[in-house]
Amino acid sequence: MNVLGKTAVVTGAANGIGKALVSELLGDCGRVFALDRDEQALSALKDGLTSAKLSVFPVDLTDRVRVHAVASKISADANGEIDLLINCAGIIQPFELFADTSVERIEKIMNVNFWGTVHTIQAFLPSLMKRPEAHIVNISSMGAFFPVPGQTIYGASKAAVRMLSEGLYAEFLNTNVRVTVVLPGGVNTNIIEHSGSQPNKKMDKLRTVLPLPSPQKVARKILSAIRRNTFRVFLSADSKILNLANKLFPAPAIRLATRLTSSVLFDKR
Repeated sequence: MNVLGKTAVVTGAANGIGKALVSELLGDCGRVFALDRDEQALSALKDGLTSAKLSVFPVDLTDRVRVHAVASKISADANGEIDLLINCAGIIQPFELFADTSVERIEKIMNVNFWGTVHTIQAFLPSLMKRPEAHIVNISSMGAFFPVPGQTIYGASKAAVRMLSEGLYAEFLNTNVRVTVVLPGGVNTNIIEHSGSQPNKKMDKLRTVLPLPSPQKVARKILSAIRRNTFRVFLSADSKILNLANKLFPAPAIRLATRLTSSVLFDKR
């Protein structure tokens, strides 16, 4: 899909990968609509980019009624011409075992990561289906196919996003809508801090030894995938390596990765 002059909607747009994507898209797209629940960060994004092509909408994606209302406003503003939907919004959990995870936290993670994605696709799909060509991009995670200690529920939510994306890819094969599912590994964002956790000393040391790709680099790779209509995108070396390990020897790979990472992620094990 050629994004030149197209209209794009990006969720989770105020921080991390979403913010970088908005910045990159403004170079080619005719209009970009940025959605995020953080109204203050959205205002900062708008002020920082100073582009007449950018419009921002604060919205909690877990609120289905509000999402559909915002989608109606955006569709009216764009004359129904929505060409690209990129679902970046997502949260991780504080690093903790499943046995220690409350039902409330489980519901929140699933509501944001899975149901938020469902709501936006349902809300914007009628507009996307009317376009000569359209594209949906869902950001899943390496955790969708390989378990990360302390992130079992997050991984489950992102596995749901992955299967949703792959199911939609199959359903839309004979339509004008293309689907890309992105499976990033570690990215240099503040997602850990936003989860309520704080990086420990071992995490900080690991980041210096194994530097993570920047959101800008990841955003450029995602846009390249959109232009090539790539179905599945594994971003960063860790995602690619663990995907291969999971295919070749899943149980040993999981045991080894758990032993190597548990002491880093939990700082005590």
